[in-house]
Amino acid sequence: MRRVVSTVLFALLALAGSLLNPTRVRSDEAAGTKKVTPTSAVAPETIAPKAGAASPAPLQTYTLQFQFAKGESSHYAVRQQNELEVEYNEVAEKTRSQANSVRHFKVLDVDGEGVATLELCIDRCYMTATQNGTTVTYDSTKPEAEVPSQFYQVAAMLGRPSVQIKMSPNGKVVGITSLLGQAVDSLTADDQKLDVLFTLPEKPVAIGDQWSETSKAEVAAAAAIVGGAKESVTILRKYTLTGVKEGVATIGLQTIILTPNIDAEKQTQLVQKLWKGEIRFDIAKGRMLARRQEISEEVAGFSNKTGLLTVHNTRLDLFAPADKLAAVDLKPSQQD
Repeated sequence: MRRVVSTVLFALLALAGSLLNPTRVRSDEAAGTKKVTPTSAVAPETIAPKAGAASPAPLQTYTLQFQFAKGESSHYAVRQQNELEVEYNEVAEKTRSQANSVRHFKVLDVDGEGVATLELCIDRCYMTATQNGTTVTYDSTKPEAEVPSQFYQVAAMLGRPSVQIKMSPNGKVVGITSLLGQAVDSLTADDQKLDVLFTLPEKPVAIGDQWSETSKAEVAAAAAIVGGAKESVTILRKYTLTGVKEGVATIGLQTIILTPNIDAEKQTQLVQKLWKGEIRFDIAKGRMLARRQEISEEVAGFSNKTGLLTVHNTRLDLFAPADKLAAVDLKPSQQD
């Protein structure tokens, strides 16, 4: 029975995608906005009331765009923790993993329309995985240590640019090229790889406005969970401008499955995509400062109605100035 639970658990982990692969899923449609009047200014503006109408309180709008400069690199310290528990026929098995890393993107070029060519790279990492009381660890700062098989793929990528993407100022991916021989389709199939930047609105927005993007995820029935036929599920990411203080925008994030009637077998493959959280964005510098996300979900009724999957994942991305990189400690802390 334990072998059955282990098989289900590892299949779920494999379907979650590689945490440390710094690539980004393509959106199927451009980000949309609500309640917006176009303006080109970065600073807040005032929308004038219509002639003859009562004068409402002035409504400020903000233009949120990434600002890319050729030759510039942006580094982020990322800490992610995943906890999965599978119960099947009254047998439970729990897996806990942690992946902390420093990564960066370098701006290779910016065209006349502001579309940047970005080169993505993982610089160093500290990873652990625990199952049935056994823990394996990989610390990239100790190259002499043996690399556990669970972390071979990540170790092979360290210090090597893995992908180039062309990205518009609002975060829309308009082109992608693999640098490590990986098929482009596989680079864009899994939204767990949406971990470099995020989508911003195409037009100025006021506090309370929302914009969104959709993406596709491929799922399979349990009997064909490996190598079987797939079907496409539509996922919506919804963003809300919740506040602006001292030039820093706070943006809420929610993820929703749009495709109806998703059974429990398919939900187990989608649950680790359902991030929600908050982003802090420097408006003047066009830069993500921080992003905090979490997943806390349960899926019941898979595997002949007897299975229960519990997921608790957290992730924190923090901008790391170049002069602070050496001080970034990736080892687990009491807060992890």
